[in-house]
Amino acid sequence: MKRLNTRQIIWKTSVLATMLTISCFSHAEVILDGTFGPSVDLQGPDFAIKAQLGKQIGNNLFHSFEKFNLNPNEIAKFSGPNTIENVISRVTGGKASYINGGIQSLMPKADMYFLNPAGIVFGNNARLNVQGSFYASTADYLRLGIDGSFNATYPEQSLLKVAPPTAFGFLDNSPASISKQGGFLFVPPRKTLSFIGGDLILEDTQFRVGGKILNSFMGASDGQINLVSVASPGEVSVNPQKMPDDAFERFGRITITDTTPGIYNLDRKVANVDVSGTGGGEVYIRGGQIVMDNGYVWADTRGHKNGQGITIKASEELRLSKGSRITAQVVKKTNSSTDFTPTGNAGNITINAKRIFINDGSEIDSSSQVETAGAAGNVTVSAEESIEIAGFLLMPVNGETAEFKSGIHSQTAGSGKGGNITVATSSLIMRDNGVIRADTQNVGDAGNILVQVDTLTLAEGATIRTSSQPRPEQETIETGHGGKITINANKAILISGYERGQPSGLFSNAYTQGEGGAIEISAPNAFLEIREKGGIQSGAKGEGNAGTIIINVSNMALHQAAITTQSSQSACGDITIQTPNRLYFVNSKITTTASGDKKRANGGNITLSKPDFLILENSQLLTTGFVGDGGNIRAIAEQFIKSSDSLLDASSTLGVNGEITIDSSVEELNEINILPSNFRKITDLRPNHCDIRSVKEISSLKLGTRRGLSVSPDELQH
Repeated sequence: MKRLNTRQIIWKTSVLATMLTISCFSHAEVILDGTFGPSVDLQGPDFAIKAQLGKQIGNNLFHSFEKFNLNPNEIAKFSGPNTIENVISRVTGGKASYINGGIQSLMPKADMYFLNPAGIVFGNNARLNVQGSFYASTADYLRLGIDGSFNATYPEQSLLKVAPPTAFGFLDNSPASISKQGGFLFVPPRKTLSFIGGDLILEDTQFRVGGKILNSFMGASDGQINLVSVASPGEVSVNPQKMPDDAFERFGRITITDTTPGIYNLDRKVANVDVSGTGGGEVYIRGGQIVMDNGYVWADTRGHKNGQGITIKASEELRLSKGSRITAQVVKKTNSSTDFTPTGNAGNITINAKRIFINDGSEIDSSSQVETAGAAGNVTVSAEESIEIAGFLLMPVNGETAEFKSGIHSQTAGSGKGGNITVATSSLIMRDNGVIRADTQNVGDAGNILVQVDTLTLAEGATIRTSSQPRPEQETIETGHGGKITINANKAILISGYERGQPSGLFSNAYTQGEGGAIEISAPNAFLEIREKGGIQSGAKGEGNAGTIIINVSNMALHQAAITTQSSQSACGDITIQTPNRLYFVNSKITTTASGDKKRANGGNITLSKPDFLILENSQLLTTGFVGDGGNIRAIAEQFIKSSDSLLDASSTLGVNGEITIDSSVEELNEINILPSNFRKITDLRPNHCDIRSVKEISSLKLGTRRGLSVSPDELQH
């Protein structure tokens, strides 16, 4: 993907003013307020703003306006000595500035600062043609160095200095907003574009001009975009990443919306906020509420330099809806004249809020696309209270309907490694096909997934998954290993339901020679419940072994559910469950199935360790092999209660049968009526059908004893 053909096309393109109506603006006005000379009403359409109209102190050039408004096809041209490093303008008349024309700087080294405490609106025809960075703010003053200031609300309190700008200062609880209603606002490569004020409103669309389809946007290729919204007194550093978390008592609202129809987003060249480039720049967004409605934020790497990534902080809420996208990817350029393989790594994505909602097919994505060599970045998403991931978006793609699931993704389709995903919150609720996934489709290994929660709920086809699987058009390609899934929970893990052909649960699958990733639940104080066709599954269809499943919880209950490992050409993964209290299985299965025709395709071991009660009601513990040996089943419990219709089997069709070891008193009952007090029904979950693959041949139950533990996974390889 590339930005647009040239800056000249964007600069010279005029869009009809009727696309946007701003009631507060009637005609262009660029009027000096008389601070640095006479009050002058400058004449357009090319407003010549020369150095002698302001005041130069060192490398700073100051301008002071009573009003500053621009119509379409009008340009404010700032000029001055080539030594100027900062052009600092303020508007003191108490009226918002409506900029629906161009701002141009002829000074090659100059960064530009524009302050209007009454508000700033950029119209659909707004353009920037500056040589340096551009900062728009509704701050009351701009701090210079340590003790200098250029004050727009109280001009008489200004203390001009040769020092560069250091911070934007706000004096009350309701700073004015900055609004961007369309327009093309971008700065040169490796420069900074900042909006710092009250509420920030970015409204973009797609339209056709002269046979070209264009998207309005903010851009800083390989540079930096800062969006900071505040709602109380304080100061925002010129480099807001350095701002402490408690710099403001309250932060404001940031809204990024786009009316582009979803299908056209698949071919869009730019995001609403875009710093993509040779290495990918940096995006920093800070507010109280941050809302993206079909909004896009990109920091993609398209060359040999490493990306810088995306940081988003919301003191209250981050909400993504209607297919919004936050991406830091390694992207293959398609321009044949400059075609090469991007080798830079993608930047990281770091998101923190009190509450996070990812809905309607929206995604947070750090991936390495096909024909790239750079590694995907890491994704870290944390929320003090809760994270909700739900829903999907259906769009026609190449004559078919494609499904885009809401979620957090990291994928490598190149030779670089996939990124790790870390999710931390008190309550993680995933439903309606929401997904967290880390995949590999090439020789790079998939990233790992770490979920740290008090409570995890997976419902209605929601999944946390990792896989190693080639792209459909390259079925024989080798792939790297799948990533590991680790769940750390303090209170409860609830898995239930089936939706649109997908059971809820944790899944790790390998389809080539790559090893499947392990699944580990480490929750020694938490309760695990799996119901209504939900499950945990690790599988391998290629020569790579299936991953292991390790579960350590306080209590565990399965009702019409399954925990399985499967392999078709390789060894099956082991299943180990440890709990000090109770394991209760109703109409459920724990199975390891190795169906391969090679001796190494052994069934996995099943180990159930040290519960007070191990209860099987119409349930099965099965480990089977075909040519390879069957695995072993070992159960250690104070009380082992098994209904007569439950089954334990460790067998192989052509190999050696496994062994079953029960270290407990065994009771076989026709009917079990005892339910654990903490076996809770999950409400509001949909009990849909899900078929679980059955074992073709089940041998008779065999009870035996042996000394020591089951053989190790390594021994099963031989």
